[in-house]
Amino acid sequence: MPKTTLWWNGPSLASPSAYYYLVAGSLVLSLFLCRALVRSPFGKALMAIRENERKFSVLGQDPRRFKLTVFVIAAVFAGLAGSLFAPFRGFASPEVMFWVLSGQALMMVIIGGIGTLIGPVLGAMVFMLIQEVLSSYTEQWMLFTGAIFVLMVIFLPGGVVGAFRTWVEGRTAPVPAREQG
Repeated sequence: MPKTTLWWNGPSLASPSAYYYLVAGSLVLSLFLCRALVRSPFGKALMAIRENERKFSVLGQDPRRFKLTVFVIAAVFAGLAGSLFAPFRGFASPEVMFWVLSGQALMMVIIGGIGTLIGPVLGAMVFMLIQEVLSSYTEQWMLFTGAIFVLMVIFLPGGVVGAFRTWVEGRTAPVPAREQG
């Protein structure tokens, strides 16, 4: 699957830098769209469903309609990712539907921070860094990656983003006034 032009007589995507900018731009645009979606009334309804679906139903709303809509939105983003991944690899293969890749994607989300928009991006960066470093030292890199993942889940339950937020809150917490005796 060759990298061709972006549109008819448009810029060529054959160079790695052009393709990089296309993917980076798609990532930034997707993050902005997701942020707008989360902050919209639709996003607030999804948060209400996540917190208490029964209460949402009692208020007269049908959560199935919202769930179906968010499933379709997720499928659009998955299709975008697939359409960017196939030209990157040069071919489309059923190999990418193997359950291990789904597990790696889930690990990336957990490492970055569940419930955040930037967390999965940071988690993917951390996961890929760990994978690249460990695979250069040993063929058993998956075993060590799993051990690091378990340690991160135990010691950083909020992921990288949660740890960063805790660190920032700890640094900006007001210092209590000293008692006078």
